[in-house]
Amino acid sequence: MAKWRYDNVRAVFAVTNDELRRTVRQSLRGFGLRNCEDVVTVGALEGRLQLNDLDLLITTPELGGIDLGGLLQEMRHGRLGTNPFLIVVTLLDTPCPDTARRVVDSGTDDLLLMPLSTAQLVERLDNFVISRRPFVVTHDYVGPDRRTGDRPGNDTLLRIEVPNPIRYQVVANADGVPLEEQIRDATERLNVQKMKCYGGQINYLAGRIMAAFTETDCQANILPDVRALNEMGCDMVRRIAGTNFVHSIELVTALCALCDRLSEPNRKPKTAEIGILPTLAKAIERMLDEDPAAISWAKTALVF
Repeated sequence: MAKWRYDNVRAVFAVTNDELRRTVRQSLRGFGLRNCEDVVTVGALEGRLQLNDLDLLITTPELGGIDLGGLLQEMRHGRLGTNPFLIVVTLLDTPCPDTARRVVDSGTDDLLLMPLSTAQLVERLDNFVISRRPFVVTHDYVGPDRRTGDRPGNDTLLRIEVPNPIRYQVVANADGVPLEEQIRDATERLNVQKMKCYGGQINYLAGRIMAAFTETDCQANILPDVRALNEMGCDMVRRIAGTNFVHSIELVTALCALCDRLSEPNRKPKTAEIGILPTLAKAIERMLDEDPAAISWAKTALVF
């Protein structure tokens, strides 16, 4: 038996298989989970994730034969919709390790292997009422921290406490703060942590581009890293408004402009352009580390 009632939980079942979807619905209806809807296409799911009115998503790794990993990653990274923190439970029809790893990398909260029982599903929801894992934030992953202990080299891994919408709805706002306010506060912290992660990765990519160009001045050899650098820079520009890092937007914009030039088709990059990348990247990293000397020092990075 469930320990709680789920009448107020807002859920979406993103499952193509009609029989499986009916089974899940029937399993949870007896415990109050009636405020739910079905989606059977990726487009429909994307539309629902655009709105901040969900607490729970129950899905499978694919929808209509299309992998959902990228879509869920976009949601977790705050690039799709306004709530990166709804709880996601993924139903697996096979214990394939590659599939499981792909699902984990998408940022799902929990995995259940089918065929599943009502008791299993309700137990997982009951566990969410009690607690939720903090999220790990890296340059390419946002999602639950599944590690059982600290590992060498991960001392600086960034974690944030995130809203627990199921607990909020089931225990009648046990924390005393409106869910929308919790989501807004956690999103701001996610943005800050994300940008700090970008600082180190931008510096790493700039060094790699410099080394590759020194070895051979071929544009094709550096293009993938230049595009990755540009993508991070553009994401930083989107996140930076309203943060303590807004003073660094000129540097980040300059980085994106330089990457755009280096990516122009059939254009031979200039040695001076490549040479400025590490300096510019280091300036951004220092500013994201809130180095007091970085702002004045960074002015030299804009001379190119």
